[in-house]
Amino acid sequence: MAAVRTESPYLIVFLTLNGFTAQSTRVADAALADTLDDYFALVTNAIEGAGGIVVKFIGDGVLAVFPQASAGSGVSALLVLKPAIDQFMHERDWDCRLIVRVHFGDVIAGPIGPGNH
Repeated sequence: MAAVRTESPYLIVFLTLNGFTAQSTRVADAALADTLDDYFALVTNAIEGAGGIVVKFIGDGVLAVFPQASAGSGVSALLVLKPAIDQFMHERDWDCRLIVRVHFGDVIAGPIGPGNH
């Protein structure tokens, strides 16, 4: 029996910090962890506050989605988040800039792969 999947339009967002890897080699591990904690909190609050969902963190990257009904507020939140994160990194003397990539389109969601049939 085939897995149940749904198809819906979403705003798909990927965020990453340009320069993060190089910067991470120049700071203490505790400072790196603290900065990531604060960065992820700022990103999560902005995304969830605009009706989005953080799917996962991947290193310094963030994968998030906004359902169609929240796509407009998601774009607005990202336009505010970009300079806020850049300022956040500048205040910590980190040479990093937030890169924001978005795509809007249909997403197939549901179980995929072995054991999901």
